[in-house]
Amino acid sequence: MKIEGTLDAITLLANLKEEDKQYGARPVRRMIQEKVEDQLVERILRREFGKGDRIYIDTVSSSSFTKELYFMKLSNWGEVLHKRVVGQEHTVEAVVKVVQRSREVAGPKASFMFVGPRGVGKKELAKALACLLFNTEEALLLVNMSLYKEQNPVSRLKEFVSRNMQRDDRGSGGQLTEAVRHGSHSVILFHGIDKAHPQIQHEFLLPILKEGKIWDAEGRLVIDFTNAVVIMTSNVASDVILREAHNKPPYEELKKNAMAEAARSHSCFKPEFIKDTGIDEFIVFLPLSTHHIEAIVRLQLNKLEKNYASTNHKIKLEATLAAIKLLANLTDNDKKYGARSVVRVINKKVADQLVERINIRGEFESGDTIYIDTVTSSSSTQELSFKKLN
Repeated sequence: MKIEGTLDAITLLANLKEEDKQYGARPVRRMIQEKVEDQLVERILRREFGKGDRIYIDTVSSSSFTKELYFMKLSNWGEVLHKRVVGQEHTVEAVVKVVQRSREVAGPKASFMFVGPRGVGKKELAKALACLLFNTEEALLLVNMSLYKEQNPVSRLKEFVSRNMQRDDRGSGGQLTEAVRHGSHSVILFHGIDKAHPQIQHEFLLPILKEGKIWDAEGRLVIDFTNAVVIMTSNVASDVILREAHNKPPYEELKKNAMAEAARSHSCFKPEFIKDTGIDEFIVFLPLSTHHIEAIVRLQLNKLEKNYASTNHKIKLEATLAAIKLLANLTDNDKKYGARSVVRVINKKVADQLVERINIRGEFESGDTIYIDTVTSSSSTQELSFKKLN
């Protein structure tokens, strides 16, 4: 077993009480035993960790804003993310490498520029990363940058972020958002960065990416991003990505061409800005294949089943390959929106049917296994069929 600790984790373990400092290394050994060794033994007994694992130790903020150690097995990060993000192997691998890398320079813990077509997993990867790192999707703070198109948007954006730091719609009394203000761990997603006014780029993003902090006019710290993962997303260069991906070129070649096209489209993608801010990775998301769409259909059906499991109607869904292929058979227009279209199709062709057959017609009830297949309609088109197995 190999153990890796971030600078934050080491600093926390070395933060002795004043009365303990006179005893030198003894309190440190006791701290290591209580906070690291005992935790590792407990997790090994629970079979969370095993021989040959690489264990990553970092810090997270508790509900009382005190820092605690956080343990995670490094080897399975990509596997965990791929349970929610279909395809995008190069993307997931790059994100995992950057986030696992201990960063000891100014700026946020990690920073990314996600570029690609709609519905290919940019936002979903951000959500999955928040769950992976902080055990909750609520650790993701999403900022819709299309709301900041007009002149002088920086003060309004700062006001929004500051206000968001002081309230919490999730019922936790502002603990999560207040934690972001005080430099705790979170994932911040600036969605649609190219849609914001150019002033945002220099007066808001630049200090975040270079220093990891935002200051007000009086020099007071407004928000500390140094322990946050900062992600910016955009759909620029989508036409180039869609066109070139069809020929399946090497990923780095496609990425280079997409970056060049993005730089021509918007100043925040120019090489000098990327270099000046020290963004860790410029990542290109590829369009989804038919195989990927089918995998997303399966994920959405599983999600629908879990949603029913949380209600009084606990049902199980079993879909044939023919049914999955029919649901994944998107129109050319729908393919432009990727996974978003899959969600819409599942809602219309499956979820709506289940609501009618369970709540209105009473064909199915809690405990049923519902078999989804295809049949040929009177107009010789394929459509879904639903029947109870048990």
